[in-house]
Amino acid sequence: MSRLNRLPKLQKSLRPNNADVSFGPGGTGYSCSGDLCLGDSCSGDVRFIAKRRLEPSIAPGPQNPTLQNLTGRIASRDGCDSHQRHRSSFFMADITAAAVKSLRDKTQLPMMECKRALAETGGDEQAAIELLRKQGHTKMMGRSDRSTDEGRIANYVSLEEGVGAMIELQCESASVVGHEDFVQLANDLATQLAKGPGAETAETLLSQTSPSQDGTLQQQWDGLTNTMREVFRLTRLVRVDGPCGGYVHHDGKIGVVLQVEGGNAEVAKDISMHVAAMKPQVLTIEELDPAVVEKERTFLSEQARKEGKPENIIEKMVEGRMRNFYAGLVLLQQPFIKEDKQTVGKIAKAADMKIVRMVSWQLGKGQLGKD
Repeated sequence: MSRLNRLPKLQKSLRPNNADVSFGPGGTGYSCSGDLCLGDSCSGDVRFIAKRRLEPSIAPGPQNPTLQNLTGRIASRDGCDSHQRHRSSFFMADITAAAVKSLRDKTQLPMMECKRALAETGGDEQAAIELLRKQGHTKMMGRSDRSTDEGRIANYVSLEEGVGAMIELQCESASVVGHEDFVQLANDLATQLAKGPGAETAETLLSQTSPSQDGTLQQQWDGLTNTMREVFRLTRLVRVDGPCGGYVHHDGKIGVVLQVEGGNAEVAKDISMHVAAMKPQVLTIEELDPAVVEKERTFLSEQARKEGKPENIIEKMVEGRMRNFYAGLVLLQQPFIKEDKQTVGKIAKAADMKIVRMVSWQLGKGQLGKD
């Protein structure tokens, strides 16, 4: 049912307030009240109220909030000028369905929001897109305190280009994590961080050009948050200047960037997958905290003595058990997951590869190992 057909039924629920409106004989006359423009000089859509022979008792005002809400912006004390200014934003008669569909296809927002935006911008699609972006940004600012426990890690690595980067992009719900546009945004952030001028903060990175779309990463970000109505947070980012391999688990929960010298991309990726699975803390034994190593050594020595082992063999026993301790923490000492009879260190050496740096993240839980 159209607005025109619905309006007469409002008479039953409204109370008289006709101080500012007068009608001619038979209820078809016109006058401009300042509240509801019905003047002869007005060509606006409100004239139908009089033509429908509605009673003057339905004039809008404080005592008639229903009509005041229905007529929206045209119930203004600015008279004809106000009526004409807000005519399109209420009735939207000049906005075609094709224009609304085009805007919806580009923004993925509800039809009525697109229609209102086009009405407020006089049918200018680009202006409507910008208006919707600003409105969405305002809405999301009001939701900024929401928790973002989901999300994904993305990276960009290349031995040939001599660069690697990784970002952590968080969101509110699990259903968003696998959405192709969210995945694209995460990948674009990592790609631009690696191939662009670099960035130390999220704001700096977002101000840079998007690798996959026209405009900046911030515009890509705003468009997606406006469509999905979710809070996003870029919580971590790192760039490594040097040849890198890497790996991100299929669900985006764990990511690794491995800086290397020599070797090849396949071995670098395999070792990165090993890092994601086995979660080593450091690259070499020398990087372990000496106090932690000494504490473990003392514990193993006391344990051997309690077992009644003679002193002359305790030291050998401790050294053997310390190898197991190192294998749990040190990447180069761990048995390689694809060939457990070889350590990661030996696999790298066989490929003429030196591992320089390891960056390993788990979503929302900080870094897995020492950088």
